[in-house]
Amino acid sequence: MQLNIEWMRDYFTRDDPVKCLGTYVAMLVLRFERKSNYERIIDFEDILSGTKLTLRELLGPSAAARAYLTGLEFVNELFRRHPEALQAKYRIHLLEYAESTFYSSILKNFNNIITYEVQKIPEDVRVKIGRFLQEIKYGKIPAIDRTCSGSTYISKVDAASSIIGKNIVSQNIQEISQYLPKAGIIKPEYMRIIVPAPALEETHIRRLLRILDKYSEDLAEGLHHLLTTIGYVLTNDSVQIVEGTTFRFLIFERQTQRTRFRLCIVMNLEASITRKHVETIATICTSNKCCLTFLIVKSVSPEVRNLPTIGISIIETGDADKRSLINYVKNEILKEILDISCLSKLQDVYKLLDNIMQVI
Repeated sequence: MQLNIEWMRDYFTRDDPVKCLGTYVAMLVLRFERKSNYERIIDFEDILSGTKLTLRELLGPSAAARAYLTGLEFVNELFRRHPEALQAKYRIHLLEYAESTFYSSILKNFNNIITYEVQKIPEDVRVKIGRFLQEIKYGKIPAIDRTCSGSTYISKVDAASSIIGKNIVSQNIQEISQYLPKAGIIKPEYMRIIVPAPALEETHIRRLLRILDKYSEDLAEGLHHLLTTIGYVLTNDSVQIVEGTTFRFLIFERQTQRTRFRLCIVMNLEASITRKHVETIATICTSNKCCLTFLIVKSVSPEVRNLPTIGISIIETGDADKRSLINYVKNEILKEILDISCLSKLQDVYKLLDNIMQVI
């Protein structure tokens, strides 16, 4: 099947994000919304009307109007140039081929718009949406349909179950739905939603999951450098919500011929935590088989200081100067790791001496 789509290049221009996004949204709706053959007379405005909210949330009113009209123009031009597209099979092949061909331009324009918009999503909601996109990416949420490039059509009920949990009520769905367009998700007010392939790119998912705090990012990078230097390997980097507070979890591992030592660093430099936070984090780290956990937070409640030893070393940063904070935390962690390492070496020496004495 020969598909001439060179004419589409002007719609997927790299220099006009509004035009490109309007075309792409229209193309995805046309690809997913109907699998049957079209009649000769088609109401394109009816087909695309559900995209208006998504475009308005992403682009603002005036730019959204231009994007919508561009999408409408693209769809009309597509059927004029490809009358065979009235047949569902041909139309699906044509649109998937176009998405793959112009994907680099689509991705560039998507990122240009979305990078700013995701910052408007509350942090706890943003992290939940990021985890939802991860589950789609790795096939943990059933897909109704999927393109070759990865754009996915799913049930809103499945989306709500992932983001909200099992106890779904309509009010919670409405609260979450208002933020989905800011993450690039199309038609969130309908029972079936479209997740574009760029929204499932690792860079976009990490953009949603990361804590928007420069010093937390700098600290994570500094600790990663320190621990890899002394032989540890980063095996997991994720963000989790614990008792309503967002934490960055870094799990490192060091393996010898006989043993494996797993270390977890949990951080939020703005958090003030309670006993419940600590107990939940301890449970999470235990389930991940971590031998030692460092919890780095701004402050702890008095009851936390009186807790019995639970395998967590808490580092309070208080209102310390953020520039000296990184070195302070690195020194505290390194000191404790060295203490443990030295103890391990002494135990080895003791066993060696005990064996020598038995031989003598």
